[in-house]
Amino acid sequence: MAWASRTGLPPPRARRRRPTPSCGLAPQDAPASTMMDRPGTHPVILFDGHCGLCNASIRFVLRHEAEPLFRFAPLQSTWAGTQAPDGLDVQQLSTVYLLDADGVHARSEAALRIARHLRAPWRWIAICLIIPRPIRDAVYRVVGRFRYALFGRSAYCAVATPAVQQRFLATDRREQERR
Repeated sequence: MAWASRTGLPPPRARRRRPTPSCGLAPQDAPASTMMDRPGTHPVILFDGHCGLCNASIRFVLRHEAEPLFRFAPLQSTWAGTQAPDGLDVQQLSTVYLLDADGVHARSEAALRIARHLRAPWRWIAICLIIPRPIRDAVYRVVGRFRYALFGRSAYCAVATPAVQQRFLATDRREQERR
């Protein structure tokens, strides 16, 4: 029996699903040629490339950002070791960093500034910036301390499309050595 005749309502709109690559990243619509037109003008997220939570967070940002803005580099990468601003400790793997026009941001400050560039409702999380930084960072440090136990370790997964691959400034040092 047809939907309309059973309920008296029009049929629900079919939900189109985006194709999901093996890593769970949705393809980005922006053409690759415009992604890196002006290097250095895009915020860079530095993350632990072997942390399951960190990798899931990067995939989340890729799926939910309002426009393709961020560039990404694992803290273990050559790029992070050579291009990171002076004073940034790339050996501190329990911290996510955001490098943007306003400077270097770490821990909860970085995470919430990243959230500002996501689509709604995710961007609303940035309201937590009103919470004093010591309180936010205390919660961040607890999660950071137990992230491997809770979310495991993982080798960073392959990126879905060439457009997304271009947004990664570097790969893990071990991966580069294998090439």
